[in-house]
Amino acid sequence: VPRPGVDGQPLGPELRSPPVEAGVPLVSRLPQVRHALVAQQRALAREGRVVMAGRDIGTVVLPQAQLKVFLTASPEERAQRRFLELKGAGQEPDYNAILGDLKRRDGIDSTRAVSPLRPAPDARMVDTEGVPLEEVVRRVLALMEGPW
Repeated sequence: VPRPGVDGQPLGPELRSPPVEAGVPLVSRLPQVRHALVAQQRALAREGRVVMAGRDIGTVVLPQAQLKVFLTASPEERAQRRFLELKGAGQEPDYNAILGDLKRRDGIDSTRAVSPLRPAPDARMVDTEGVPLEEVVRRVLALMEGPW
C-alpha cells in the first residue's frame, strides 16, 4: 500500500504537526477540497479491503461500508493523548492549547455545511475514554468478527 506523499516525497509525523492540524479544518470545509478528497478516498477503497480514519468516512466517503466504527472520548482525554504523543516526539506541548485547538476544530467540523462531523446511523460506537490503545484495537477487531 503506498504511503501518503507529496511530489514523490513520503509523509510522516509532519502530517500531525501543529501548523498542519491548525490548517486542516480551514481547508477541509471548502466544498471543492472535500469533493476532490472524497473522490481520492473512494478510489483507494475500490482497490480492495481498506481501513480509513476520518471524520466523515462512514457518512460521506463510504456510507455503504459493511462496518463503520465511530470512536468517542472526551475532548480532555483526546487532548491528553495528543499531549503525550507530542511529548514522546520530543516536543514541549501545551495541554491547554491542545485542548483549545481540539475543541475549536470539533466545533468547526460538527457545524460545517459540507460533511459535518457525526456518526453514521449504522456506525458501531466504541467509547475509548480511559481505555488503553491495545484494548480499543481488541474491541474493534471483535466488531470485525461479529455480525454487522
